[in-house]
Amino acid sequence: MFGRAALGIVLLGPAVGCSGPSGVEGDIPDRETFIAVYVDLRLAAMDDLAQEIQPTARDSILEAYRVTADDLVAFADSHGRDIPFMSDLWAEIEELITEALDLDGEDEDSIGGGP
Repeated sequence: MFGRAALGIVLLGPAVGCSGPSGVEGDIPDRETFIAVYVDLRLAAMDDLAQEIQPTARDSILEAYRVTADDLVAFADSHGRDIPFMSDLWAEIEELITEALDLDGEDEDSIGGGP
């Protein structure tokens, strides 16, 4: 259980281009926004062969959700000590990423008129 939360926090830095707590006060996204942004950031990173999100893609995703990297870090700082909350959050993120990747695979399998 703790492993998922720790993994998520470790992945958060590279995904948003930050390395840790910012100490910046500002808007803290709600749970659903954080999940949506994080999933989109991770999927964008997975589209890259190096498994790193490009700064322009990152900035575009953050802008689309009207959040900043500091907002995402503030969310993690705010909820990071709530292990059950964070564990559920990372499980949902993992599930959504897996579903998105499975849907991409299904699209590729159906090309060419196959079942």
